[in-house]
Amino acid sequence: MSEEILSALIQLFALTAKQDGGIEDKELQYVESFLVQQLGAEASQSWMQQFKELVGLIITPDEAAKIAKKE
Repeated sequence: MSEEILSALIQLFALTAKQDGGIEDKELQYVESFLVQQLGAEASQSWMQQFKELVGLIITPDEAAKIAKKE
């Protein structure tokens, strides 16, 4: 699967998960299971990281700096 397709799927998963106001454990497990099945456990870690950033479970250093500037 190409990187462009994976990126689009991760973004789609994130948008879908955020639609109901939050992300549940079963949604995280589904995305992780999909990625592991497609890429293997090791390669799926960076994509899972990207998914968590998109849904707001992880704040990146850039986002933290923007928040700090607003305060």
